[in-house]
Amino acid sequence: MLVNISNDTLLDMLCDRVRVWRDGKEAYLFCKMYENYIDEGVFDGGDFDPMIIVDNDVVNNCQTIEAGEKDFDKLIKLYKNGDYDVSCEDFEEYKISFIEAVDDEKDPTMFLVRL
Repeated sequence: MLVNISNDTLLDMLCDRVRVWRDGKEAYLFCKMYENYIDEGVFDGGDFDPMIIVDNDVVNNCQTIEAGEKDFDKLIKLYKNGDYDVSCEDFEEYKISFIEAVDDEKDPTMFLVRL
């Protein structure tokens, strides 16, 4: 069965579920990531269950890293070089594969990364 959902409704569904798990800056980063995914067509034509998608990302697949935490300084350097796919890099704390979102593009203080 094919269902058409507007991008705004799709984003609202995902962000509502994010807010079950996270708030503040962390919720903002997850919503920003999902907005990018929607713009890129990641959810087009496939199965869509916001609970499964968000719950897996929040619990298993993604991590926020703030200024002062291990790996933050290396992420800043890579991000400022335009590197978002960081899967070939070695990190101290996590096995990070991708920078999904930042809180401030010019001067990040928090990253959302995919593990």
